[in-house]
Amino acid sequence: MDDPADLLDASEAASLAGIKPASWVRYAGIPGALPEVAREVYGQPHWRRDSVQHWLPTRPGSGAGGGRPLRNGLTVEQVDEQAAELMARVADEGRSMGVRELARALGVAPNTATSILRRVTEKQNTQQRRERLEHQSE
Repeated sequence: MDDPADLLDASEAASLAGIKPASWVRYAGIPGALPEVAREVYGQPHWRRDSVQHWLPTRPGSGAGGGRPLRNGLTVEQVDEQAAELMARVADEGRSMGVRELARALGVAPNTATSILRRVTEKQNTQQRRERLEHQSE
């Protein structure tokens, strides 16, 4: 499980946010656009996982309106949980879920579904890596 106190570099934070690392770095140059930097490691800023997760629902979007809210006010974490459950159900059927199918199931745009799919997949991959490392150290 991901620890809320994990320190994320720009690339990891961008992945969690479902944006490109270049966009995260661009936001970093705008005062107040990102969560507060928790610590610098070897001269590189790092953010706490929980700070990034709390920032996600209120992050700046395109245009003055700050972007469209997700799925009738659900948080990013709630939508990601729904997506993970749907993807697990489909995997149990022996197939994978495509972006368009995920978008329809969640009631979001395909671009949003792509970001959700990327975040959920990254979380699952991170969890699998941790489990393998724990198993190897036993």
